[in-house]
Amino acid sequence: DLPDAPLAMRLAHPGEDINILVAKAEQHLLQNPEDGAGWDILAPIYYREGRMEDAGAAYQNAIRILGPTPARLGGYAESLIALSGGLVTTEAQDALKQSLAIAPNDPRSEYYLALALKQQGKTAEARNAFEALVRASPKDAPWLPLVNTHLAALKGAPGNPSEADVAAAQTMDSGDRNAMIEGMVTSLAEKLKQDPKNFEGWMRIVRS
Repeated sequence: DLPDAPLAMRLAHPGEDINILVAKAEQHLLQNPEDGAGWDILAPIYYREGRMEDAGAAYQNAIRILGPTPARLGGYAESLIALSGGLVTTEAQDALKQSLAIAPNDPRSEYYLALALKQQGKTAEARNAFEALVRASPKDAPWLPLVNTHLAALKGAPGNPSEADVAAAQTMDSGDRNAMIEGMVTSLAEKLKQDPKNFEGWMRIVRS
């Protein structure tokens, strides 16, 4: 039942309207672009609202002005990962490694760096990284179910050759080796027909 109000009036009296609060903060930052605290506040709000490009830019500004922290670097990396559709890009990895240099054993950074190894097809290294994260985590850590899911996939993932497969391939002639690789790719391609949203599967078949 409230009367209409112009934007300027609503910005002056935002109440609890998050959109108005964000608009007010954005208006302030247009006039004060070096206010690191403003970018620091807006960055996670943008992320929660799904505005990943804005979140990444806000985190970058907060890092540039206020300095790097694990929270800012991790948020920046997660924004890049979301923008890339779940791929842990090189730029995201650099931010995560910088975060670990500041705060060793940060589980968020360790998780995404392990995921990057998995996405690159470095199965043994990824498994070791995930297992190290499990050992270092409390038994009730909320991220453990996701980590264990990745470990299970790494131990029996279709299209991922075992150590025995790799050893056998080294003794094959080129024709047999190509046939083995084609068989793995064909098997994975069939599974992707049944589960076309399997991101990890698509990454593996691209590498193959």
